Amino acid sequence: MTTNRNWFVVGPGHTHCRTVHERVAATTLTLSTSASIATTGTPVTFTGTVFPAHRFQRVLIQAQESATGDVWRTVAVTRTQANSSFSVAHAFRDPGNLTLRALLPGDVRNIAGSSDLGPATASSHASASPGASPSACASSAARRTAARRRCR
Repeated sequence: MTTNRNWFVVGPGHTHCRTVHERVAATTLTLSTSASIATTGTPVTFTGTVFPAHRFQRVLIQAQESATGDVWRTVAVTRTQANSSFSVAHAFRDPGNLTLRALLPGDVRNIAGSSDLGPATASSHASASPGASPSACASSAARRTAARRRCR
């Protein structure tokens, strides 16, 4: 199943059992960066896709704020295109190691879904090379809750 569903049984005399609401996250949400190491102030491009298709939906790029993984700060917002892909550039102001994810907020079809966690480093050194090896992470909704680890 790829969308939220409501299940119930109609019995004799049109009796109706309790409705069971089944909520489904977007099956796959990917996130790739143009650089795993970037110089502060230099834009990094985040790209990805959502499956099943979610045309023209908001996608949030978020950085983890706490070691426990409970707190996330939105650093960039974009929308999916007609083919359910997205792209947005963002320049980090402060140097440091970051754990990033893409988040598709819930809608009438699906509950919120997120990509696997991906590492990135913002460096204040001019020697950092944006264009270094790209990182790519993909998540299936079945693994998403178990994926509270760093993607390496």
